[in-house]
Amino acid sequence: VEVVFTTTMLRTFIFRFLMAPRNEMESVNMLSIIRTLRFHSAPEINTRATGGGVGLTWIPPAEFDITFFHRGTENPFIPRINTCVLERIDVDYHPFGKYATFTNGHPVAVTVDLAFKELEVVHKQRVLQGF
Repeated sequence: VEVVFTTTMLRTFIFRFLMAPRNEMESVNMLSIIRTLRFHSAPEINTRATGGGVGLTWIPPAEFDITFFHRGTENPFIPRINTCVLERIDVDYHPFGKYATFTNGHPVAVTVDLAFKELEVVHKQRVLQGF
């Protein structure tokens, strides 16, 4: 039996967060967090190349460095993650199956799924470095 090696896939990590604000200030902060994550996951139109007109190229989205900590230091028992991009953000405004808001219209709970994709393939040397 022969196996032909062709490529190694980039790893993807999915993190799920349940946000349930207790008051209006926390609702505002929650929506700000979601907006910020959506903003940094999107590419930017390059208008500099055309002198301020409609761009023909894209500027890549932001990069993220994810580190797991335990008691203030990096946790050596969880494999490290290379620099990533936020490939997908999914927001569920009715995580309990029923749409509900506060009197101001802000959702009472939101589930946010973040899918990060590494920018570098994990090879043997990276595994020895803890990735």
